[in-house]
Amino acid sequence: MRSFKRYSIQEFKRYLRGVQVRRRIDHIQIHHTWRPRKSDYQGERTIQGMYHYHTQTRGWQDIAQHFTVSPDGYIWDGRSLELNPAGIAGHNQGGLMFEMIGNFDEGEERLEGDQLHAVAHAVAACQERFGLNDDRIVFHREYSAKTCPGTSISKRWFIEQVRRVRGGGQLSSRQTRVKPASAQPSSGGEEVRSSTSSWNGQILRRGDRGELVRDLQRMLAEQGYQPGPIDGIYGPQTEAAVRRAQRELNIAVDGIAGPQTYRALTAASWRGEILRRGDWGRKVRDLQRMLAERGYRPGPIDGIYGPQTEAAVRRAQQDLNIAVDGIAGPQTYRALTAR
Repeated sequence: MRSFKRYSIQEFKRYLRGVQVRRRIDHIQIHHTWRPRKSDYQGERTIQGMYHYHTQTRGWQDIAQHFTVSPDGYIWDGRSLELNPAGIAGHNQGGLMFEMIGNFDEGEERLEGDQLHAVAHAVAACQERFGLNDDRIVFHREYSAKTCPGTSISKRWFIEQVRRVRGGGQLSSRQTRVKPASAQPSSGGEEVRSSTSSWNGQILRRGDRGELVRDLQRMLAEQGYQPGPIDGIYGPQTEAAVRRAQRELNIAVDGIAGPQTYRALTAASWRGEILRRGDWGRKVRDLQRMLAERGYRPGPIDGIYGPQTEAAVRRAQQDLNIAVDGIAGPQTYRALTAR
């Protein structure tokens, strides 16, 4: 199991001053885990749990976030700063991702004390290091129906805490409730989920409702199957999306999501098989996601190997110093997964 380094805020600032980053960083993403909660925190074991979920279940090459802020006021390292985060679908390029351990939805846990001190100082330090203004701080919910980083945290209040840190002032733990229309309690990751998922293969069918259905819908949407609104209602659009997924994944097509559908959706598909312009399907979608996470701009994650995907493959091949032909095969796969 991979190990992770823990920093105090002073150690983190020294680290930032010395680190060299070739990738352009143009915004800072703020997330909460939702699960695990602050009360679940067990030091490095919790970070490793997230890493295991992201790499083994989601099939990503690393933990989604660059930094995790723990309840005891420490900052844990994570994904290489040379890689885009896996935090906000379609908006990861140029991002620097912070994940705060806890459920900061209204009535749950609070962002306060050592944890608030750490995240405010860390974000301020990153702003200084990468030359970013306050308008480059991004909340997950700005680009998603999720509540992340929690309905008890208003963006205005959060930015005010960062400003106070920069000005040498005192922090305030008083938080302002915010709940966008149709917001959904959820973790930060699209890269950025907890070490366990609510839906892990339980039988779901048309007419069902609730958080398990939302998890299924998110999973379908992330993979391009268009389930309609992420509203927790297993209606005709969700059923049609399940059927599309089942058909493409070569499993029984019945519109009912169960263990077989879950295993097929969560299994990594592309492992270096030859893909070229004109191909389509889940393997192409996996390739596109891999390219997008690494900043190579493949265009829509739609499972179609068109000119944008081919151009992204060429950019990756050139950057990775391998043969440039626009065809993704074993050599391209190995080079992409080695970074």
